[in-house]
Amino acid sequence: MASKPKEKAYILHHRGRTDSGGCMVLGRYKVGARNEKEAVALVKVVVGKHAKIRVYYEDKNSFMSHGIVVKR
Repeated sequence: MASKPKEKAYILHHRGRTDSGGCMVLGRYKVGARNEKEAVALVKVVVGKHAKIRVYYEDKNSFMSHGIVVKR
């Protein structure tokens, strides 16, 4: 019996402000990580440590290797 992979795939949004004061998605990332906190940390390394990053959802249909960040 095969063991269940521990790495999950998360979809994250990099958010920022517009000139009119609203919020806008600047980038969408698919990340392979063990949990949500680790996924946010991996994206912050790529985007910048002061960026606003939010976990949009966990992609239960696919798995990714640990530490991979793909901009979509």
